[in-house]
Amino acid sequence: MSNQEENKVKVRHAPADVVLVSPEFVVINQLKYRVVTNYRNALDSELLKLKFDPFFGQI
Repeated sequence: MSNQEENKVKVRHAPADVVLVSPEFVVINQLKYRVVTNYRNALDSELLKLKFDPFFGQI
């Protein structure tokens, strides 16, 4: 297995619509979330688009 294949993220749903409004807020699929801690600036919007589960929007 190549290194590129290992780094692929398995997507079970459509990518989320992620917008970084400010360092404190992010909008995901038209729902606003507050970023409590962005430890070492680790919030990656591109990865979040792929990994966000729409189930969280139902809460």
